[in-house]
Amino acid sequence: MIKQIFSGFTGIIKSSIIVIVCIAVCTALCFAFVWPVWFVSQNHPDGFTTFVLILFSALILYAIVRKVYSSIKKAPDKKAKKTLIFKLVFKTLRAVLSIGLIIAAVNSVMGGHRAAGAVWLVVSIVSFGLTGSLSNYISSRIKL
Repeated sequence: MIKQIFSGFTGIIKSSIIVIVCIAVCTALCFAFVWPVWFVSQNHPDGFTTFVLILFSALILYAIVRKVYSSIKKAPDKKAKKTLIFKLVFKTLRAVLSIGLIIAAVNSVMGGHRAAGAVWLVVSIVSFGLTGSLSNYISSRIKL
């Protein structure tokens, strides 16, 4: 009888031990990875920001190169390859231009220059539209 009562408790004890071990392992892993990142970001914020921006830029560049490569492989002929590459490069330039202008608008507003921020925002919207129509026009004129 006592053995049956203890067998019920052993399942609860085993489950509790597993939960405690999982929490301890997660805590140790979080401390091992998060603490160095926090320490570097607090003591060297400029270097940390630069490093993170470089990693982010490398990720975006990798995605673009991978997309271009897969587009080239799938294209049936030379004109299709040129068109796909052109469209992808132009879309990337559009995105970079737009993001840069929006960042300029936000920085202007945060710096207390609301009128300049509004101008930058309007310029980003207009340039996005113009580059889109220019991209369509040029891609339709691509010759072999």
